[in-house]
Amino acid sequence: MLTQGLMLLAAALGGDVGKLEWLGGAWTERRADGGWTEEYWTPPRGGLMLGAGLDGKGGKVRQFEQMRIETEEEGRIVLVAMPGGGPAVRFAMVRQTADLIVFENAAHDYPQRVSYRRMGSTMVASTARIDGSREMRWTYVRP
Repeated sequence: MLTQGLMLLAAALGGDVGKLEWLGGAWTERRADGGWTEEYWTPPRGGLMLGAGLDGKGGKVRQFEQMRIETEEEGRIVLVAMPGGGPAVRFAMVRQTADLIVFENAAHDYPQRVSYRRMGSTMVASTARIDGSREMRWTYVRP
């Protein structure tokens, strides 16, 4: 009964990893202080996208993250993030449009919300708490 309910919820949310083709590829943010952030996403295949993120300054990497967006067996779309190669944290998709996908996990300390939005030729990624506080943003372009 629970699995059927989750399938109905996923169907109601209308999530589809295949509609995230715009997220696939390389994205870079360069900052005036010499800092940079990069994200790389594979094209969607079979309900799965693999991602990697790097953050650094000059030639030095300060942080990295492994990620994936996947369709679970019951049809739910999730973002799975492993910052620094640590334990996986799951975020359930709560909203998807042609240019936006939002994931949430209210039980996680920070972030609780992760979003990706295409804005023309740029992509804005953000993290925040559920209430929108402590928001951080990255504005990426194609290298």
